[in-house]
Amino acid sequence: MSMKRSMCFLALAAVPAAGVQAQNFSLDFNVATAGSWTGAPSTGFLGAADMPGTWDTLAIGAFASNLTDTSGNTTSADLTVSNLASGYFFDSASTSGDYDRLLGDGLNSNVNTTMTLSFNSLRNGTYTVYTYACSPFGVDSCNVGVTGAAEGLQSVSGGPGSNTLTPGVTHAVHNVVVNGGTLTITVFNAGGTARVGGVQLRYRGATEQRLYVDDTAPGNDGSSWSRAVRRLDDAIAAANFNGTTTEIWVAAGTYRPTAGLDRSASFRMKSNLAIYGGFAGNETRLADRTNIDGNPSFLSGNIGTRDTDDNSYHVVEAESVFSSAILDGFVITGGNADGSGFDAGGGAIWINGANPRIRNCLIRDNRALEGGAVSFFAANSLARFTNCEFRNNETPTFGGAVYFRGANGSQVAFGNCRFIGNSAGTFGGAVYSLNGSGWNQFYNCEFSGNTAGVNGGAILTFGSFNDTRIDNCTFAGNSSGAGGGLVATAGSTVTIDNSIFWGNTDTDAGTTTFEGNMYPLSGTINVNYSAVQGLPSNYIGRGPGCTSRNPLFVDADGADGVVGTTDDDLSLQPDSPCIDAGDNSRITIDFADVDIDNNLGEVTPLDLSRRDRRFDDPATTDIGLGVAPIVDMGAREFRSCPADFNEDGFLDFFDYDDYVTCFETGVCPPGKTADFNGDGFGDFFDYDAFVLAFETGC
Repeated sequence: MSMKRSMCFLALAAVPAAGVQAQNFSLDFNVATAGSWTGAPSTGFLGAADMPGTWDTLAIGAFASNLTDTSGNTTSADLTVSNLASGYFFDSASTSGDYDRLLGDGLNSNVNTTMTLSFNSLRNGTYTVYTYACSPFGVDSCNVGVTGAAEGLQSVSGGPGSNTLTPGVTHAVHNVVVNGGTLTITVFNAGGTARVGGVQLRYRGATEQRLYVDDTAPGNDGSSWSRAVRRLDDAIAAANFNGTTTEIWVAAGTYRPTAGLDRSASFRMKSNLAIYGGFAGNETRLADRTNIDGNPSFLSGNIGTRDTDDNSYHVVEAESVFSSAILDGFVITGGNADGSGFDAGGGAIWINGANPRIRNCLIRDNRALEGGAVSFFAANSLARFTNCEFRNNETPTFGGAVYFRGANGSQVAFGNCRFIGNSAGTFGGAVYSLNGSGWNQFYNCEFSGNTAGVNGGAILTFGSFNDTRIDNCTFAGNSSGAGGGLVATAGSTVTIDNSIFWGNTDTDAGTTTFEGNMYPLSGTINVNYSAVQGLPSNYIGRGPGCTSRNPLFVDADGADGVVGTTDDDLSLQPDSPCIDAGDNSRITIDFADVDIDNNLGEVTPLDLSRRDRRFDDPATTDIGLGVAPIVDMGAREFRSCPADFNEDGFLDFFDYDDYVTCFETGVCPPGKTADFNGDGFGDFFDYDAFVLAFETGC
């Protein structure tokens, strides 16, 4: 056995061949000589591929047929090895257990020749290939070349450390699209002997425009629901490398970014890739996805074995992606960013100089050292959050749900979102917005039951370049040490239009009722056409159209009597002073695209209930500004009789006929849709809700 220092070259090529049956493989090459290296790694040993399951033990030889996949199934795949001289073995003091069994023995090539490993009868699609071409004897630098793969030259040094697998040290990683069933690995060692201790082939998915994911599926190529892949991270990896996939559909289930314990693992968004969740698993059109709540697709950071301290730092990452990166229809939960640097913020979603579109998501029960759910780490983000709910996220410091960390040049919009029961130990129970040029905008949003230990129960803004805009929002039942609703500090500017601040409280005996709702501590708050509890008539930031009268919420603390839970009803009662009292000209542009029609230049057409943003109540005298219908203050428009579907002032069978026609054909009265319950989908839940409203007289 030669101990000669050498140079290794590895090349990988996809070659056409027949057969499409095999999928994931973990192969360990074993010599006959007994030692610490004897046998295959255990089924719980993931290898670098993060892939649990069976390791197929292969004797040293030129041919192996009917390879066993990681599920323990015998397949038709086979492996041919050329220029094989013998096997090697070495008892390394730096490795033990499964690492010894993988790296301590394997294939030896003839001296100064290319050893070729050719796989046949593989399923077509994208594979990630992990080739353990490491010399276990010590540092023995290798240059690794890839043919037909996405990667260029790599360097593999050899000399593994203590039970670690490190790219460039113990193995090479390549991504290859197999189009004909055969995949070939070549290993060359200039002037010496090439060695391979094992190979893992991780199948990612088919080369299709759309991939399907279902965690209950047997696991296949992802080309249909019946052939769905089981892991979302595989489908995303396939989209990254095959150049074809633009959509991923994910059935109800729970999906984690890793099968192991790597806390840095995340689902990474990609430009030109839309990832949709909330499917039952039989839909053929996106429009058939009618019950996201009933078919929850969980993206979970709960990867470890303990409570939360070993969870993923970030469940989702969006870095340097464009607006074509879409995440729609998921429950994002269990992230815990308690690390340092990048890993200190954004337990659910970490955004770094990116413009993702996050839609129809419930983001709950995440935590971080700052920004419990979402952290904007760098500048120039144009992110949009649409129809999302942030619930029960927490941080010991700033921003229970969202933290803008000096994001200069960013323009971030939240449309039709709810912030419920989030908490921060110091500032910004729901949102902390740090100094940074650009703007943050919240419209058609509700903030309820958020808490902060010091200032800003719902929102705190900081810094002279900070520009925060609040339009048609409702703040109720938030609390903190000072400024239970909103606090503006350090020269920041907040502009509030057509909104409601009521029932927000603080524990500072020195503040007024007004300051309990909004507190211009050392910043500026300008408020127009809004209802603010305790608003002084001489407040310097008070603009036209404001009132301090009770907005008359339907039920601010809900049936459970607890503020900041999902049953809170912050819609308006009849005779509310906020009905038809806003300013139509102050309705914001629909930056977050709340109706998802890709028109980001129109005036916002819908309210938080996904009904017309402007709706006239004939029993109320218009006191707002503009041509009727006048917009209401707050996130939801008042409707005296939703079942009056044609809005002629009468509840009759013309309304019933109009709704049935709208439901069955899509032909609806102006400004109407079949989505009667406002959940974003036209389905039989809407039909039942309409019939109930019609039969009970609204």
